[in-house]
Amino acid sequence: MAGLLIRPWRAVSLALIAGFILSGPFFLCLGSPPFDPQTSGALDRFYLLPILCLVMAAPLALVHSPPPSYPSPLMGEGRVGVRFAGVVLLTLLALLAFPVNSRRNNFLVYDYGRNLLRSLPKDAYFFMEGGDDTMYSLAYFLFAEGRRPDLGSAGDTAGLRVRDRAGLVYPSIYGFEFRTTPRDMRGRLRDIFETNLAQQAVMYYQTLRLDEIKPAGLLPVGLVQLRESAPSTLYALRSTLPNLWPFYSLRALEGPARAHYRERSLLPYYYFARGQTHSWNEQPSEASRDFKTAMLKGGDALWLRVNVAHEAGLLGKKMVEKDRPEQALELFRVASKAQADEPSYAVNICVVLDKMNKFDESLACYQETETKFSAYAELYKNKGATLIRAGRSNEARESFQRYYDLTKDVQALAWIGRIK
Repeated sequence: MAGLLIRPWRAVSLALIAGFILSGPFFLCLGSPPFDPQTSGALDRFYLLPILCLVMAAPLALVHSPPPSYPSPLMGEGRVGVRFAGVVLLTLLALLAFPVNSRRNNFLVYDYGRNLLRSLPKDAYFFMEGGDDTMYSLAYFLFAEGRRPDLGSAGDTAGLRVRDRAGLVYPSIYGFEFRTTPRDMRGRLRDIFETNLAQQAVMYYQTLRLDEIKPAGLLPVGLVQLRESAPSTLYALRSTLPNLWPFYSLRALEGPARAHYRERSLLPYYYFARGQTHSWNEQPSEASRDFKTAMLKGGDALWLRVNVAHEAGLLGKKMVEKDRPEQALELFRVASKAQADEPSYAVNICVVLDKMNKFDESLACYQETETKFSAYAELYKNKGATLIRAGRSNEARESFQRYYDLTKDVQALAWIGRIK
C-alpha cells in the first residue's frame, strides 16, 4: 500500500523534471537565439518557468521511500539527510542572489517615464517610434497611476494622445485596418494622418533620427522632439527651444556599469539625446563629449553605435562647411570609432587632415583605411586629390586608375589626363 502511495509523487517529480527540460534547454535549442547582448538580456524572463519547475520539485526529494520491497536509489530513506542538505543549499543560494537581482531601489525606468511626462506640455500628442522602456513606462504612469489625464487614461483609449507609430502596444490611431494594410501603404497612411493632425495640435515624437519625419522637421527638446510642419522655420526656432534638462531627474545615471542589458541600452539615450541637442545648436565640443559618454555607458546597445555615428558625421560635415576643421576632425573620429565598419567616416578623417594641410598624416590615414576597405572606391578618388596637392603625380595617377577600375567612371580618365 505504501508503494502505491509513493508513485504519484514520482509521477509529479518526473513531470516537473520534464517541464524543466522542455521549457529550459530544449526551448533554447529550439529557438536557437543569436546570443547577442540584446537577445541575451531578453532571455531572463524565459528562465522563470524552468526555475519554477525546479523549485516545485525540490521538496519532493524529502518524500520517504517505500519499504525495501520497492528499492529506489534516488528516494531511499538513507539519503534523506543528503537531500535535505541539498534543499537548504538551494535556499541559501537563492537568498544570496536576491540582493543582486532586486530592483527595489532601481529607479532608472521609473525616472525615465517621469522625465518623458515632464517633456510633454498639456494636451500635446506624443508618437513613439519604438522602445519598450518608453512604451511601458508611460503605460504604467498613464494607466496604473493615472497621471496626466490630459494625455489619456485607461477608461478612454479613444482619446489617448500617447501612441506608438507601429500600432503594436497602444491602440492604433490610424484606424483599425492599419495593421492589415500592406507595408508600402502603411507608411503613407501614417504620414498623411500625422500631417493633418499637425495642423490642429502640438505634436512630439521620440525617434533616433531627426530626419525621420519628412517633409516636416523634428527639433530636439530634451528627451523628445517637437514636430515643426514648416521646415523653413526650423532654424528660426533654435533660440526659442526650451531647455528641459534642468527639470529631469538624473539620479540613476551615475554609478557603476549596469549588469542588465535593458539598463545599458536605456541609460545612454540620455547622453545621445543631449548630444543631438548640442548638435542641433552647433556646439561640436559638447556634442562630441555626450556622444563619447553614450558609447561608454552602453557600448553594446545595438541601437547606439550606428546612430551616434550618423549624428556625429552630420555635425562633422557642418563643421567642414563652416571651415572649422579641428572640430570636424574630432567628430569624424567619434563617428569612425562608433561605426568601425563604415569606411566613409574614416575617409572623411583623411580628407579633413588634407584640408588642414597635414599631407603626411592624411596619406598615412588613407593607407591605414585602405588596408581595411580596399574595395571602397571613394577612398582612391580622395586620396588621388591629396597626392596631387602633395606633389606626388605618379601615385595620384595610380590612385585615380584604381578608382576607375572599381567604378568605370570616365571622369577618372579625365583626371588622369590632366595630371602632368
